[in-house]
This record gives sequence, C-alpha cells and structure tokens, in this order.
Amino acid sequence: MKKKILACLLILFPIFSLGIAKADTIKIVSDTAYAPFEFKDADQSYKGIDVDIINKVAEIKGWDIQMTYPGFDAAVNAVQAGQADAIMAGMTKTAEREKVFTMSDTYYDTKVVIATKKSNKISSYDQLTGKTVGVKNGTAAQRFLETIKDKYGFTIKTFDTGDLMNNSLSAGAVNAIMDDKPVIEYAINQGQDLSINMDGEAVGSFAFGVKKGSKYEHLVTEFNEALAQMKKDGSLEQIIQKWTASTTTATHDNYCCWTKSYSSEKQVHYCQRLIFRPIRLSRFQQPICRNRYRSD
Repeated sequence: MKKKILACLLILFPIFSLGIAKADTIKIVSDTAYAPFEFKDADQSYKGIDVDIINKVAEIKGWDIQMTYPGFDAAVNAVQAGQADAIMAGMTKTAEREKVFTMSDTYYDTKVVIATKKSNKISSYDQLTGKTVGVKNGTAAQRFLETIKDKYGFTIKTFDTGDLMNNSLSAGAVNAIMDDKPVIEYAINQGQDLSINMDGEAVGSFAFGVKKGSKYEHLVTEFNEALAQMKKDGSLEQIIQKWTASTTTATHDNYCCWTKSYSSEKQVHYCQRLIFRPIRLSRFQQPICRNRYRSD
C-alpha cells in the first residue's frame, strides 16, 4: 500500500511543480509601440530599453517573467484591476501615480517635445492656437498639454497607442503631436516624416511599478536592488546608449572610417565609401574621414 502511495506521489509531484512554477511567473505589462522603449521588430519580437532592462533585472533576481504589450493605458488598468502583477512601460514617476502605485527608483530621465511633419514646422506654443495636438492617453505629455491648452488655445486629441497617434498626424487629422523626446528622435532616425523645432519640457523620470498595497510590492525592492547593481556596473547605461544613439552625418570626404565601441573590451572598425549619399553615425561612433584612406 505504501508503495502505491509513493508511486502516486511521484506521478503527481511534477504536476504540482508545474503548477507552482506557473503561479510564480511574474506577469508584467507594457506599451504596444513606444520605441525605443518597447516596440515590435521585423522578427515580430519585442525589443527596446524597457525590455532589455526588465530582462536584465529578471536575470539578476532569478525572476520568471511573462511580458505582454496591451498598450500604455490598458497596461495601467490591468495592474490596477489585478490582471497583471507589474508595469514596465516608460511610466513617469509622479506624486499622483504614487497614490495608487508603489514605484521603483527611476531609471531614465525624460523630456516631452512637440513634433510635426517636416512640412509644418511649428516652433512655438503660440503657433498651436486653433490647432489640434495629438497625445497618448494617460501620459506625462497629456498632463503637460492640459496645463497649457487654455493659455495657447489648442485642442487635445488623445490616442490609445503611439501608432494611432502617429498615423493621425500623417493623415493630417492632427497638426502636431507630443511625446517623449527619445521616442520622437528614434522615429526620426528611422526615417519617419517628423520634425522637432522646439525645446522639450522636463516632466520627470521613468520607473517600474506595482499596485499599491498588493502582494507584489516586494518586486519593487528587488527591482531597486538589481537597478543599483546595473547602475554600478554600467549595464544600465549600455542598454540606454544601445537604443538612444542619435545620428550625425559625414559628407565631406570620399571615405569615412569610424570605430564603434560595444564595450570596454570590444571595438569594431568600419569603413564606407561616400558616393551619392552620406552615412549615418551614432553618437558613440567617432568619424575619421580622409580622401585617400584606401584605394579600390
């Protein structure tokens, strides 16, 4: 009889183990299209600053995570409704949000900027009078626009996702949009028809969050521990530079060579001939251009 009971326990143990592992999986929600923080690449996988940071934190703390990308507003609501455990979505840490979220130490300081199509260069808030400005719902950019809309006499149109907002600008349904500066800069570097002609507004810093008073508040402590380690060892800065490198152009010589530093140990040298169009260099690539650097 004891042997039969032992055999049953041995059969059931893997099933129970699977159930425990599944229960311990941390469900983290994020935005849908918020490059360079999170976006779907050509291979249909999500990538970006937030994705890399949370994966690194999970590696350091031994978390088993499941990431989903319903959109910013939906992500906030999912955590508040208990449908998700945490949010990592370029969420600005504010006193208002800390009433309902327990938030981590910050990992990125951001600004919001007005952007337009290249053919419609708005360079001051005064030029927004009588116009419509698009912004994502529930964001720091929306809160800032709400504080100045009456003064400058423009209308705000909100969107659930960045893609919908950008498409509306392209179609002419809005005259301008406001979003985080690195997001707009990334889109410009990817060739989108966007232009920034105004200084940005410092609105705060991004943080990881869980529902205030939930059983997941310990995740914030663990996130902070991992983040402190990443700041100390330089891995946080490496992730940020990987995705936020701005571009410059080299145009003045026949050949341009440069070095790209991936880390203190790894450097790769590149050389490209400048024929009809310039090459684009990220901010951590140092161009050294010479007419007769090499011969064909």
